[in-house]
Amino acid sequence: MTLDLILYGLYRQHGQTQPAMPGLMAFHPPRKPARGRERDAFIVALALGGNATPPGEEAETLVNDCALAFYNTPGALTSALRLAAETVNRRLLERNLAATGRGQYASGALILAALRENQLTLLQCGPAHAHLARGGQAQHIHDASLSGQEIGLNQNFGQYFSQTVLQPGDRVLFSPMRVLPREWEGALIFDRGLTPIGNTLARLMSAAPDNMSAALIQVMEGRGALTLAQAGPDTDAQAKAEPEQQPPPASSRTEEALAHLSRLPSESPELARLPHLPTVPPLLDATSPAPDTPEFEPQESTPAHFVGRAPQDQPSAYAIPPQSASDDEAAIVDQLADAALLREREFPPSIPRITLLEPDASPPVKKATAAREPLHAAAPRPPSAGTRRAARIAVRLIDAWHTLTARFGAALGRFAPRLLPGADPNSSAGLAGGVGVTVAIAVPLLIATLGMVMYARFGRAATYDSYLAQAQALRAQAERETDPLRQREAWENVIVQLNLAEQHDRTTETIALRQEAQARLDVLLGVKRLTFAPAFTTPLDAEVSRMAASESDLYLLDARQGRILRAALTGRGFELDANFDCAPGPRGNYTIGPMVDVLVLPKLNSLTGTALGVDAAGNLLYCAPGQVAQDLALPPPPTHWGRVTALALDGNKLYALDAPANGVWIYSGKDSVFSDAPLLYFGLQVPDIKDAIDLAVSGDELYLLHADGTLTRCTYNRVRPADTRCDSELPLSHAFPAYGTRNAFAEAHFTQMVFAAPPDIAMLILDADGRSVFRIGLRMFELQSVFGAAGDSIALPGALTAMTVSPNHVLYVAIGGQAYFTNEAP
Repeated sequence: MTLDLILYGLYRQHGQTQPAMPGLMAFHPPRKPARGRERDAFIVALALGGNATPPGEEAETLVNDCALAFYNTPGALTSALRLAAETVNRRLLERNLAATGRGQYASGALILAALRENQLTLLQCGPAHAHLARGGQAQHIHDASLSGQEIGLNQNFGQYFSQTVLQPGDRVLFSPMRVLPREWEGALIFDRGLTPIGNTLARLMSAAPDNMSAALIQVMEGRGALTLAQAGPDTDAQAKAEPEQQPPPASSRTEEALAHLSRLPSESPELARLPHLPTVPPLLDATSPAPDTPEFEPQESTPAHFVGRAPQDQPSAYAIPPQSASDDEAAIVDQLADAALLREREFPPSIPRITLLEPDASPPVKKATAAREPLHAAAPRPPSAGTRRAARIAVRLIDAWHTLTARFGAALGRFAPRLLPGADPNSSAGLAGGVGVTVAIAVPLLIATLGMVMYARFGRAATYDSYLAQAQALRAQAERETDPLRQREAWENVIVQLNLAEQHDRTTETIALRQEAQARLDVLLGVKRLTFAPAFTTPLDAEVSRMAASESDLYLLDARQGRILRAALTGRGFELDANFDCAPGPRGNYTIGPMVDVLVLPKLNSLTGTALGVDAAGNLLYCAPGQVAQDLALPPPPTHWGRVTALALDGNKLYALDAPANGVWIYSGKDSVFSDAPLLYFGLQVPDIKDAIDLAVSGDELYLLHADGTLTRCTYNRVRPADTRCDSELPLSHAFPAYGTRNAFAEAHFTQMVFAAPPDIAMLILDADGRSVFRIGLRMFELQSVFGAAGDSIALPGALTAMTVSPNHVLYVAIGGQAYFTNEAP
């Protein structure tokens, strides 16, 4: 599907709303882009701060350089986005380093978006947020670990990739800001894609702070046009205004303007000038109906922003205007002086495939797998004889009621004139005045009440019976089927009809049929339902991103603060150890940064630690209950650290994944102390692992999980290490014919993996969005089962954020600040 995007810049500086957002531009491909960029539209949203921000023309040149780097980079889309972001960071860093002596700097946040047909890929750098609004739901796209890492201050910077498929009617909000107003998400949810875009803009601006930068994108079906529009200079006043009248109906002028925008030239290299959005309409009250009005009306005499193709020329040098630095900014200036030596790159986590469910008033349906394939309902059957009889009775009752009310209305018309001034009070043609007024008020209320009662008694019951009958017929069809694929489709259609029936009534009959259908689907798709229990009475004030477990302790990595928490298993369940010392900060010999991974140590080790944490620079922290944590630095590899992404411990060897540097390093230790220089795991064949997000090691076998969900397996050659071989994109299979042509592995969103507890020979892989765990056998790399939660045993909504398994086969998963565990995992 080809889409049109209309971008509205929202910008306010020192309390004054500006007509456009500096740093917001959109581009079509140039005449001769690099291979792979021919169909990619490109959007840049750059917000700059500091005490020496570039002026408008210089900032525009910086955005043009970003687009030029994107369209000149061949190959993978993520590589092009990454290089474009690095171009902006490098330009700002060079600018800042040149002005270090004067104490001047500029930094900020960046959002890059690439649209190919209807697939949108995002890269967020620095404190940036994005929201996708669809049908009354809003998905927040944000990585909290990037909130303090502004671009322009370091050679390495945090990057967060995400993907989604856009649909007409979607609205996307880009916010390169550190803190978002809480009301913004509510404003996006309220409009449900139906409210005119001007009203949504007004709601956003009414809750915006004095300094803000954002862009709201409206998605429409079209021909691939990109339009930058501005919200008008008086948005603030209109955001506070009360509606006085309904807007006029849609005009032909608006339709012509929309047609003109969809016919923009696609081959011209120049930037297209388009009219901006006029003044937005007044903010509607929350109870007001959404008027059927055009969402904008272009004007020929208004100024324009630039939307179009990537620039063809190179930028000029940047000049910094002389400004003085404040005392508060001394720390940033000191950082810039040594920026060439800093190695603190924030590697992007797994690329999530963002999905928003369509709004549905029915109770949630627990799907059989993590798959999000839409279910296909069977064609409605004709109503049964009982249903037709009930409908005929309802029609006769309604006709009788209409006759009665008509006669009563005629009588009321005869005596109503007696209620007027001057009427003869002694006349017997009408009722007394007070009685007449009472009757005039009561009759409409009585009619409305009777209508509601009759619909509830006959209409809702008849509709419920119809959907339930169809669900039962589909159940019988599923029982007769012998083909597993057709069985799956029939049972899925049963659930669809039950959803429709339960919109009208939810009974024990529908509940029982739903449970039967879900159980049959689980068997067909290899799903095993496990009962999880919460580890804590209330969720912790943390964002759990990694976990490790022993037989008695659970260790949780809090990504929000970069610390490791300990929960001890007692007779009353898990209790948080408030005195556990395992947080970043200055230690004996090193300063520990926010930790990125956690491991459980063997019971016997020279530092008496029970848990091992590591930061991105390779500094280790040995932690134990009741002891002060001890620090130790891993000897850096010859190529220096890019960023430690993950650790794995196998016997007396520690494996460190440095994805940005494309390496896995082996440290040989004694008693869990690793002080020797590392060896590179790979030999002559070095696979591309720059997007690797996790690793697991068992003996000579090493497995790497990539951000796109694929696996790489490497086998170490002890005799000739140079002959170590790796197999990329390891093929996975399953023995469940009910899946048909569906690729269960591609539909899943894999984020972490761990070996099952011995003696099992299996890999557990976390499907975050599907809230499930895939169990893969390592002999044939075949799906053995999918672990899902039974009923509502995992009460918190949202994607799973972490997973681990203990030596005694206890499976743990986490959502936000809550961990859940089960003893039922095989």
